Amino acid sequence: MPRDGSNVYHIPLGTEGVPDTTIESAKYNAFAHDIERDLNTPRPIISGGSGATSPDGALVNLSAEKAGQFVTNFDSHAWMAGSFYSDITATAAPVAGHAFAGIAYISSPAVMVVEARDMTDPGNPMYVRVKTAGVWGAWITDNASQYVKKSGDTMTGLLTLSGDPVLPLHASTKQYTDATVVVGTVAPVGRDASLWWESDGGVLYLKYNDGDSSQWVAVAGPPADIASFLHVSGDTMVGPLILHGDPTVPLGAATKQYVDAHEVRAGTIRFTLCTTPEVGWLFFDDGTIGDATSGASHANADSVNLFTVMFDGFSDANAPILTSAGAATTRGAQGNAAAAWAAHARISLPKALGRAFGVAGAAGTGLTARALGAAVGAETHVLTVAELALHSHAFTGNALPAHDHDYNTFQGQNQTGAGPNPPGGNQLGSTTGGKSAGTPSGTNANAGTNTPHNNMSPYVFLNAEVKL
Repeated sequence: MPRDGSNVYHIPLGTEGVPDTTIESAKYNAFAHDIERDLNTPRPIISGGSGATSPDGALVNLSAEKAGQFVTNFDSHAWMAGSFYSDITATAAPVAGHAFAGIAYISSPAVMVVEARDMTDPGNPMYVRVKTAGVWGAWITDNASQYVKKSGDTMTGLLTLSGDPVLPLHASTKQYTDATVVVGTVAPVGRDASLWWESDGGVLYLKYNDGDSSQWVAVAGPPADIASFLHVSGDTMVGPLILHGDPTVPLGAATKQYVDAHEVRAGTIRFTLCTTPEVGWLFFDDGTIGDATSGASHANADSVNLFTVMFDGFSDANAPILTSAGAATTRGAQGNAAAAWAAHARISLPKALGRAFGVAGAAGTGLTARALGAAVGAETHVLTVAELALHSHAFTGNALPAHDHDYNTFQGQNQTGAGPNPPGGNQLGSTTGGKSAGTPSGTNANAGTNTPHNNMSPYVFLNAEVKL
């Protein structure tokens, strides 16, 4: 075809017509066929054509992009630069069963990049695949999680900066920070305002510049032995701690004198209106105490202190001791409180229900000595004769009528008189005396029912609890 190297068309030589000259058929036919061939050959771009025999070839020759490519297989698709889409049936897609849309970037048939956005996933993540030297790489996720957000984020790897900070808000490199605080035995060069911890002497220095010179200035001396101090997070003293005084706020440390003055010792008794005892206290209910296997009504390890107080301070009569089986035993048989507790014995609380409380100890003036835990007295009492006050009963009867009394006279053994015949005497005669009057005597009838009488003064009844 008569086109030159620049694809410019030229008519064949000898085909131009000459006026008043017959056109040779051979030349005419050669020219006509040349036109035919030129018209049926891809027209060069320079002549307004694309130089291609197909639309895709034309796009390539014209460096144009193809829009809306439909992809059915991401591996074998004849990729062209431009946009594409695929439905859920496409094979080798980033996610099987998902539809995608994206863009392909073509450098050459052997080098290209495909970006595919997931149209099925509500988040529409982006996937990228690269072809290098004719070989496809794996799909990788390309979304916001791969980048650090300007609004703030957390990196999953190290960040390498371009250099040390210059402005106040520049990010600092490790080397800049390390140079700010130096630990060692030899003074570093250091920059102004940096710190140096002299590790041998334990002295902290500051690099100070007063405008005339720059020098290291000690700002803190060596610390005392840390092991000699309590740690703020909690520690254990190895000696006594003397406090400034008694606590005045709820969380203030308490002195021994404060605790001793406020401590409630085991065996302390107090009255309460509550219907259940406070934690660490036990109602004084005529029960028994002991350990968990003692069989006591209060069988718990928390009663050991009260058990010891009652073992040491009470008699067997006022606070009997029983074995865990309920058999009677004695303090002498047990030996001491610790042994009795270890043997699972139980001690009876003093009888207190319904009783008034009195003070044990030596007798007060006109009173009787009472042992600790002794239970005496009764609600009612029947008086005995001996307990009656000394008294008399007045008796008035009816007067007797006038009457005579006979009597005898006698003499003997130098005795003379009236009355019965004395021994050794002689009766002289019988005489009737004068009239007289008298008052009769007798025994009164019994009165009363012998019923016990109330022996109680006015009382109010409260619950009593004892400290375990």
